[in-house]
Amino acid sequence: MLPKSQAATYHIKSVFHNYVSTAKEERGRGDRDCKMTKWGDWFPCSVTCGEGVQKRMRQVKRTARGNGTPCEPTLEERVCYNTPCEL
Repeated sequence: MLPKSQAATYHIKSVFHNYVSTAKEERGRGDRDCKMTKWGDWFPCSVTCGEGVQKRMRQVKRTARGNGTPCEPTLEERVCYNTPCEL
């Protein structure tokens, strides 16, 4: 018999495994979720003065198939501000 802490951990893993197995069975054997890389670093601001744009990217490691979770965007943008431009 397992100590209480190990028994509880085993039960949680078992329940989670059963849930994941059931979810996969409902989706179908040919379904596959998209997998993506982590976001890269932000590129420098697009301008040296005033308001510009910064971008960062990531890549698709594995495309989705069937009813799998689709891929999210590979490009993200944000506004960046530098010193005001001289007139």
